[in-house]
Amino acid sequence: MNKRNLNIDLIKILACFFVVALHTQRNYQLELIHNPILYYISRCAVPLFLMVNGYLLLKKEKIDYKYVLHKTKNILLVIVFWTLAYVILDSIRKKGITNVLSIFLGTFTQDGALAHLWFFWALIIIYIILPILYKFKIFDNKNKFRNVIILILSISVIIDIIFNYMYVKYNTNILENIPQCFRIWIWFLYFFMGGYYSRYIQNNITIKKNIIITTILTIISFVYQYQLFVKISFTINSEYIYGNLIIILWVISIFNLLNSIKIEGYRFKRIIEYLSNYIMGIYILHPMIINILNLSYHEKGPLYAIVMWICAIVISLVCSIIISKIPKVKQFIRI
Repeated sequence: MNKRNLNIDLIKILACFFVVALHTQRNYQLELIHNPILYYISRCAVPLFLMVNGYLLLKKEKIDYKYVLHKTKNILLVIVFWTLAYVILDSIRKKGITNVLSIFLGTFTQDGALAHLWFFWALIIIYIILPILYKFKIFDNKNKFRNVIILILSISVIIDIIFNYMYVKYNTNILENIPQCFRIWIWFLYFFMGGYYSRYIQNNITIKKNIIITTILTIISFVYQYQLFVKISFTINSEYIYGNLIIILWVISIFNLLNSIKIEGYRFKRIIEYLSNYIMGIYILHPMIINILNLSYHEKGPLYAIVMWICAIVISLVCSIIISKIPKVKQFIRI
């Protein structure tokens, strides 16, 4: 049996908590960011999730379409189950019939109450392409693997430069009409970087240097996002910057730092193991809980928003624990 990697579990936990922060620290109706520091620092969440998936999956010696079909079936069952669950609950709440097709399609097009499930569609697309890459032994050859990453990195940076130019010069967002699950060049980049890390990278940088590097890049990343989206373009959503070189280096530094931490202490290890089991449940449930309880709809400032963030995490965790005790349902908070 493989020894559990608690560092990867820690990255998953922090990435999930950051995702919840993204959804509690902003409100599109009010056109308001409650806590800009927490919101923009949390932007590393999705790339970290992709790196973790790549780190774990690309360790495998073989991935074929039998495996892909199994994973895809599980993901689709999760999407369908929560679509139906939401439609039933929303129909009861509104005392009318909620359109199940629009909710389901919204998981794909990143629209509506379950828009956050776009991430699962992005994983499906990645899974479908992986067997082809395995056939050509891309991942078994360090140089081939590195060259693929450099190619995708170049594409991502070029697109980001064009995006920035159009955004600043003409106030035109060239990525706005591309649902996130289709921005696949970015997701492959982070997914492959996670896989390359697991296969070929030895973290020889001291923890002190890792902390210094990550702190500097975190400050730069925050300032960059804040200036671009608040001061220049007057918008609040910074989901379009994942292909930026600054952000890429920042995410790598966070992943490297968290992967280099020495996790000690029985109680701390147990907490990480325990929380890690409910990460997917928290991810799936938290937007519904935020919407039902209106946790992001307020104008009470950054400290209150932090409290709402913690409440969303705790309530989502409790709901995930309860669901995990139900035999026929617990499979739908895992993929």
